[in-house]
Amino acid sequence: MYEPLLDSILPFNLLNDKEEVKDGYIISEDDIQKLAFKYKNSINFDPFSNGFGKAKVSEEYFKKRLITGNENISKISDSTLALNLYDGFMLINTANLENAITLKKPIIEKLSINNKAIDLKTDPILIPFGNNNITINVSSPLSSNHTFEYQLSNFYFKAPWVETKNGILEFSNLSDGSYTLLINTKGSKQSKSSNLRIDFKVLSPWYKDTFGFIIYALLLLLSALTIYFLHKRKIKKEQNLLKIKYSKTQKKLLDERARENEKEIIKLKNESLENEVNLKSKQLANSAMALIKKNETLQHLKESFIKHKENFNNQYLFKNLIKQLDDSIEHKDEWELFEYNFNQVHEAFFNQLKAQFSELNKKDLKACAYIKMNLTTKEISTLFNISIRGVETLRYRLKGKLNLAKSDSLKGFLQNFN
Repeated sequence: MYEPLLDSILPFNLLNDKEEVKDGYIISEDDIQKLAFKYKNSINFDPFSNGFGKAKVSEEYFKKRLITGNENISKISDSTLALNLYDGFMLINTANLENAITLKKPIIEKLSINNKAIDLKTDPILIPFGNNNITINVSSPLSSNHTFEYQLSNFYFKAPWVETKNGILEFSNLSDGSYTLLINTKGSKQSKSSNLRIDFKVLSPWYKDTFGFIIYALLLLLSALTIYFLHKRKIKKEQNLLKIKYSKTQKKLLDERARENEKEIIKLKNESLENEVNLKSKQLANSAMALIKKNETLQHLKESFIKHKENFNNQYLFKNLIKQLDDSIEHKDEWELFEYNFNQVHEAFFNQLKAQFSELNKKDLKACAYIKMNLTTKEISTLFNISIRGVETLRYRLKGKLNLAKSDSLKGFLQNFN
C-alpha cells in the first residue's frame, strides 16, 4: 500500500491479517474489482467478502495446466475473466460462478417417528425408546443442483458422512442416549453449505430410567433385608447348635466327672472293703492262732494228764477231765464264730464248696478253711486234735472229694477257689 505522507510502500495489514489469505497469493490484475487468490487446490475470489467471496474454481479444472509462479487473471469484460494456462486460457464467467456457489443451509420440513410427526420446538428432541423408526425430511429451496450430506454421532461413536439425494434421512432401533445430527447442502463441485445441527435424545427404557432405578433400589433393599434376616437366622441357628453342643459337652463332662467320682467312690469303698477284709483277715488269723495256741495248751495239758494217769485215784474224774479237754479243743461255738468270720473275709466260701461238692462234711469244710488260710499241717493237727499223719490222710481224702489229681495242689486249688 502506498502511504502518501511517508511517500513509501507499506504492508497493508487489513489484508495481510486475514486468515483466509495467509496460505494464498493474489493472481488478479489491478482492473479487476474482486481479488483472486491462488491456494493449493483452488482459486478463490475475494475469500474475505460477505457477498461474492465464497466463489471458487476447483483444481480439477486447471490441474497440471497452471504456469506455477506466473498465474494471472485478466479482465475480458465485466462478467468474463481469463486465467492463463501453459496451453492457452481458461475463460471464467463470474455471473454463472456466483449462481453456482449459492448453497443454502438445509431446513427440516418434517421429523416423524413411526410415521407420526413430532414437535421440533423441544431442544433436545425427545424420542421414545423401542422400535423407533425415525424419518427426517430436509430441503434447501434456495439451492440448485445439490444433494445432502449427514453425519450421526454420540458420545461413543462418530459415523462417517453419508450422502442422500432425495433429502430423506432414516434411522431405526437407536439405543438410548444423546445424539447429534449434522446436515449440509452439497454442491456439484464438492462445495458445501454450513451445517444444520439437530440434537435429539432417545429416552432410556424403564429399566434404565428413574422408575427402573427405584425398582432396582427396592429389589436391592429387599435382597439386603432377605440376606440380613437369613444371616441372622443362620447365626441364631448356629448359636442354638453351639448351645446344644455346649450343653452336650457340659453333660458329657458332668457325666465323665460323675463317673470319675463314682469310680473314686468305688475305689474308696474297695479300699475301705479291702482294708476291712485285711483287718478281718488279721482278726481271723489272730483268732485262728489264738485257737491254735489254746488247743496246743489244752493238748499239752491232756498229754500231761494221760502221762500221769496212774496218779489219779479216781478214774472217773480222770476220764471226765479228758472229755472236757477234748470238748474244749473241738468247741462248737468257737468253730461257728470262726466260720462266721471266715465267711466275712471269704464271701460264701463254704456255701460254694457245699453247692459244688456236696460230699464234703463239716470236718472237710474246716480243713478247707484252714488250708485256704495257709496254716501248716502241724497247726491244722492242733486245731483238729489229731496227729500230723491224720491231717495228711485228711488232705488225701479231700483231693478225692474235690476231684483233684494226685499231681494237683490242694492248697493252690483252695486258695484260688471263689
